[in-house]
Amino acid sequence: MSSTKNKAIFIQALIGAILVTVLLIPFQALTSYAPYTWMIFIPLILFFSFGGSQKLLPAMFLSFLSGILWGIAFFYLAAIMNGLPMPMVFGILTTALIFGILAIHLILLGKTPFGMVPCVLIGFVESLFIFLIKPSNVSSIGSIQLIAFFAYGIVLSYILVNVSGFFCKLALGKDWLNSFNE
Repeated sequence: MSSTKNKAIFIQALIGAILVTVLLIPFQALTSYAPYTWMIFIPLILFFSFGGSQKLLPAMFLSFLSGILWGIAFFYLAAIMNGLPMPMVFGILTTALIFGILAIHLILLGKTPFGMVPCVLIGFVESLFIFLIKPSNVSSIGSIQLIAFFAYGIVLSYILVNVSGFFCKLALGKDWLNSFNE
């Protein structure tokens, strides 16, 4: 690994740690949703696992929204299956909808902004989480909050890339990014 690349990673790590901490303070201090802070980290994790390109952010968000819709579909279908044992309903619907997500988003939507299957699955799973688990010691959330939390994480990702890129350029010169291709 080149010296420039190591320096860039160090700068990005330092800036990232500071920015994430500072930018989460309003969410944690000004809302009743601090226990859900972990959900804001999901888009950050996905963003960096996808390579950290800003171009992916809109597709990540749209794919996540698709997952929320799959979660809503789950609960409408579960209501239709009312009366059947919950394990059966959950098993049938989870199998059918995961198949639908994988087939539709990979085959039909794979080359569109709705084709980022990990984001679709996160939207789906988080929807199941908020509908099936009702913690007693925190504020309840719904689809709107899930979308807002994911959007907050998307914005954090965007800010991290741009601010750390600015400082890398300032400290290492305009060609610092080329060190990642060596």
